[in-house]
Amino acid sequence: MEEQLEVKRMRLIELLTLNALYIFLFGLFVLTNIIWLNTNSLKHTFIVTAIILIIHSTVRLLQRDKTVSIIPIFTTVRKFERGIMGDDWDQEQKKAIVGNFFTAGLFLLQSSIVPPFQEPLTLEKEILASFFILFVILNILQFFRVRKIDNYVPKQNTTNSGNNAFILIFASIMIMYGAFAGMLLLFF
Repeated sequence: MEEQLEVKRMRLIELLTLNALYIFLFGLFVLTNIIWLNTNSLKHTFIVTAIILIIHSTVRLLQRDKTVSIIPIFTTVRKFERGIMGDDWDQEQKKAIVGNFFTAGLFLLQSSIVPPFQEPLTLEKEILASFFILFVILNILQFFRVRKIDNYVPKQNTTNSGNNAFILIFASIMIMYGAFAGMLLLFF
């Protein structure tokens, strides 16, 4: 019983930390648009996001101990999840690294495709609403991820991982183009 309370406490701290990071990243988005008050601010935002993803993924790829993180709660969570999932956890981490590189590539592609706008991005209610919707979606995805890991049952020899990779890539593409289309609709 005490172990379950400790897990719930750890997951709550993880959720609060992730939400603080989401707010920080939104602040970074705002900052890049304040620094580059020109017509290419969305292009710069895509480039900065891609650079952050590439650096993060490269560091994770080159780490010997994949459970180590700059933020202590993530180290605790990773060790807990690895203890539950075993070798499947390492496989999930490799998929996440590949997904991050793929997403960074999509961001770089978007930065070269995005048309220049006549006015710089401003913090209007549409952008705040988009951030709020993204914030809710990320929290829902985190909820399902945590539930999946906490209720983890080791798999027997299945070939479902190829299907999951396809779904991850397809979802990434849909999210990227959905976000891009939403941004275009805001300005046209």
